[in-house]
Amino acid sequence: SPKQLEGLVEKLKEIAESRGKTPAQVALNWVVCKGAVPIPGAKNAKQARDNAGALGWRLTEEEENSLSMLGKVGGTNPWQHDGKV
Repeated sequence: SPKQLEGLVEKLKEIAESRGKTPAQVALNWVVCKGAVPIPGAKNAKQARDNAGALGWRLTEEEENSLSMLGKVGGTNPWQHDGKV
């Protein structure tokens, strides 16, 4: 539910503000840190530039772990978080 994700969204905003990034850039970088390749949509050049802002830097281990823990709170399927596909 959206209520369950509030902590995650707030943490994304907090990290974004501290790094001069957008929450979306932090979220995309988090996906990269987890070993996946995000495929964000972009309808125009500005959106493509914004997406590119997720590259060229990396979340700290602490930031990544805090997002991962908060992300588990909103999960509905155990397989999403146990590292198995």
